[in-house]
Amino acid sequence: MYQTDHAPYGERDVFLMHGPYAFRGFWPDSQANTGLNAGDRGIYGVSIVKQHPQNRAGTVRLRSSDPTDPPDINFNLYKEKREIDMGGMKDTVAWVRRVFASTRSPSGPVTPLEPPCPSGQVLATGYCRDQAVDERWIEDQTFGHHPTSTCAIGADGDRNAVLDSKFRVRGVEGLRVVDASVFPRIPGVFPVVATFMVSQKASD
Repeated sequence: MYQTDHAPYGERDVFLMHGPYAFRGFWPDSQANTGLNAGDRGIYGVSIVKQHPQNRAGTVRLRSSDPTDPPDINFNLYKEKREIDMGGMKDTVAWVRRVFASTRSPSGPVTPLEPPCPSGQVLATGYCRDQAVDERWIEDQTFGHHPTSTCAIGADGDRNAVLDSKFRVRGVEGLRVVDASVFPRIPGVFPVVATFMVSQKASD
């Protein structure tokens, strides 16, 4: 885990996964940015996971009254508090570039391929001179596998709390929600353990 210069709560706000691969979220069918390296020999990739994104602009909307009709889900990434979330991602890219540049022989130095900052344009800090280059790449490559927090649980006076302390939907009889949507704030990366705990609490 890594704490960026944009960590809003003084906590480690990025989780890194790395290894001899180019990690793609939805490869290849829905890859947003075509022509990317698929993981040739000699590739070492670092996947950046933003642990507590500050953006709350995502939406989940019903398409119809048919319960089998998949909902319309739009993350609206980087729409709110962009300076925090995008800033943290760029901080991490810059840090990884510095690590790659300082890697000694025989393994290094490592030449970064992505984000594709033009040759000679990577500053000593690791940032691309034209930060829009990194931002475009980050926007194209950001994906989410674990959306949460669409039905937050909270106190009676909390206008954003859809659920009461017993997981009941306020204003609806006979309906409870027990899944990752109940978290007022995403509990970090890989929320499955926290979701198991919520399920156990609800069953008590």
